[in-house]
This record gives sequence, C-alpha cells and structure tokens, in this order.
Amino acid sequence: MVTDIFILGLLTARPLSGYDIQQHLELSAAEHWADILPGSIYYALNKLERQGFVAVESIERTGRRERATFRLTDAGHGELRGLLRKALNTPVRVMPSLLYTALSFIHELEKTEVIAALDAEIARLEGDIAYTLQGEQVKVKVEGAPPFMAAIFANSRAHLEADLALLRHLRATLPDAPSRVFELPTRTELRRRARVAKHPTPDSTEG
Repeated sequence: MVTDIFILGLLTARPLSGYDIQQHLELSAAEHWADILPGSIYYALNKLERQGFVAVESIERTGRRERATFRLTDAGHGELRGLLRKALNTPVRVMPSLLYTALSFIHELEKTEVIAALDAEIARLEGDIAYTLQGEQVKVKVEGAPPFMAAIFANSRAHLEADLALLRHLRATLPDAPSRVFELPTRTELRRRARVAKHPTPDSTEG
C-alpha cells in the first residue's frame, strides 16, 4: 500500500516515468523510512496500469530503449484518496516483533553469533539515525516545508533511538548461556486454558 500511495501521490503533481519516480524515492531515502525498494517501482507501475489507476502519457525512445511516462487517471485519483483514508485509519503499531519473538528462543544460538548480529544491527541503526539527522537538517529548513515535517523526523528518530537503546541493553546484559525463557504447559493444561479463554466464568483463573 505504501508504494502505491507514493506513486499515485507523486503523479498528482505531473506525469512521471518509472525512472523519475525511482530517482525521487532514492533522493527521499524512502527505503530507510517507508520500506520502499526502488526496484519495486516498475512492478507497482505495471500493476497500477492494469488496474486502470495510471495510464501511459507518452513513450520516449532512445536507441533501442523506451521510457514510458505515466499520468494519473480519474480512477487513480479516487484510489489514492481511498488509500489515504485507509492509511490514516490504520492503527499505528511500531514494535520490533521479529526481534521479540527471536529473543524467546535465543538459547538455541551461541552467544558469539547473537553478539555479532546485535553489533551489526546496532551499527545499522546508528547509520540510520545519522542519515535521518542529515535529512532533517535539509528538508525541515527548506522554504515552504510543511509544519509537520519536523514532527515526522522527530518521531522517526525517536523510534530508531528506542530500538538502538534496546539493542545496546541486550548487548550489555546478554548472559553467557541464555536459558529457556518459557515453559510449555501440558496438553491437558493447554486445552483447559483454551476453554477458559473462550468461556470465562467469574471464578475462573488462568492457573
């Protein structure tokens, strides 16, 4: 959905080629904060064209190469508005759920391997924070920048810094031999808990 919003949104300004859109997203560093890979643009454009949300405005030929320029259709404008409403009404959940899940079973890996992975992720986050600060200095101070731009950068940086603090804490406190952090209940107990969860009574307990 994010990629579609970006493409349709950019096309509200003027017709653009896939290369134009790709360049704009690279300059905006969308792969860092919007999880959009530049290589996904052409696939998304072809899909949007099949759906009737964009149409070819013109085709430029240079030797054997062709470059299509796309325009936004009326249906595409309606789709963009629908996607924007959906995005604004989608609950914001920013949690490193994959990391949380992996930590539950961390005892299966050697400490050296875990440390190496944490160090790599710490270095990546430090780079992302530096990149965000650099972009903030440029975009927030641009004349005509919307007032919420500073808040967006601050929010993005706060999430990155929170994840970085967690990883540094894990790196500093990781035991030499992480122990199993969970115990599975017996099959009978598991079924009992499932029944209680589905049909709770005033005196039922989790047990």
